[in-house]
Amino acid sequence: MLRRLVCLILLGLIAGAVPAQNSSRILLQAVTATGPGAAAQMLGANQTYQMSLTGTLPLAAVVNIEVSDNPSLGWIVYRVFNVSSDEFPYLSPLIFNAETSMPYAYVRGNVTAISGTGAAVTLSVYP
Repeated sequence: MLRRLVCLILLGLIAGAVPAQNSSRILLQAVTATGPGAAAQMLGANQTYQMSLTGTLPLAAVVNIEVSDNPSLGWIVYRVFNVSSDEFPYLSPLIFNAETSMPYAYVRGNVTAISGTGAAVTLSVYP
């Protein structure tokens, strides 16, 4: 358990290399229910996504990063954040990062599951 905590702290320190907050785009902000967010144009091929889950422990959420060249034709699940405070029971908010290289025109976040008292998901993308 302590090893997981140390790994998460180190990941958080590494995540400090993420560009300044003013260059980010918020795909989902404090979402408390399931469902997709609005489509946004991609900021470029290489991007970093940051998902945070806040609320009273215990918490859990599943958030998809979905991509499309033409949203009217459908969406592809590119990455899934499946997080639970069971893995990190002493941390709130839970913050996770993922780097991707996607040649798609549009992106959106989609909360497919969320649980916990006051649970809220925020998903941001950095160019």
